Amino acid sequence: MIELSSDSQLLQSVAGIALRPGKVFLAKRRSGGNVGGKWEFPGGKVETGETPQEALSREFMEELGVAIHVGELIGTNRFRSGERQFTLAAYEVVVNGTPRPGPEHESSGWFDLSGIAEIDMPDSDRGLIPQLLRFAAK
Repeated sequence: MIELSSDSQLLQSVAGIALRPGKVFLAKRRSGGNVGGKWEFPGGKVETGETPQEALSREFMEELGVAIHVGELIGTNRFRSGERQFTLAAYEVVVNGTPRPGPEHESSGWFDLSGIAEIDMPDSDRGLIPQLLRFAAK
């Protein structure tokens, strides 16, 4: 199990970043809440007893109906949501099948990586963009 933080006050979240040449996969959250209507790297909270990779696999199946292969860690971002603090760890993923928006998302698609900074995203995901661009340039 990978420990992302030894700080017990930080909640762990994961995001999966699927890449194609020059493209990145994003999902649009349904309306409501503080991230409603924004595009994100799919993922969610790591539950007690899960590894980040297990949580990411579970979240992709629940939210998009697809299995994934989780690759290497792309980067991390610490952020706040209300009174809670999170560490968001982003992993490269390979999607097996065609993602279908489920209960959390209203749509999804592949976007030009070069224009990702212009997309309306939550700050938590936006904070991963510099690390993603460095990773994709390798």
